[in-house]
Amino acid sequence: MNAAQKAGGQAFEEAGLRPSDVDFAELYAPCTIVEVLVSEALGFAPRGAGARFAAEGRTSLGGDIPLSTSGGLTSRGHPAYVTPLYNLLEACEQLMHGAGDRQVEDAAIGLATAELGNYNAALVHILERVS
Repeated sequence: MNAAQKAGGQAFEEAGLRPSDVDFAELYAPCTIVEVLVSEALGFAPRGAGARFAAEGRTSLGGDIPLSTSGGLTSRGHPAYVTPLYNLLEACEQLMHGAGDRQVEDAAIGLATAELGNYNAALVHILERVS
């Protein structure tokens, strides 16, 4: 998860933001443990607390930091090569307030990640709603 932590740190620095400024995140996480680890690497949960945050509902829709509001990679079948595009699509739908039942209330800043080889490399994009 070093790549996610490094890419996330760089993205936050370039955007002039902190993890607490983000309204939602669409994470590249093909399984539960990866979502937990990436949420910690990006600073949405303290190290070692990602699973507890999820169990407490803090990463659910309506929680402190909704993660993977689309349902995650496996809910879309995790198609090869295009999965990161789905993460960006979900982020855009959230920011345009067109996500329907998945909508994060007043979403203005979102984050989307992509990875290569179990987070040996990572991309982190921070997007902002522009009215």
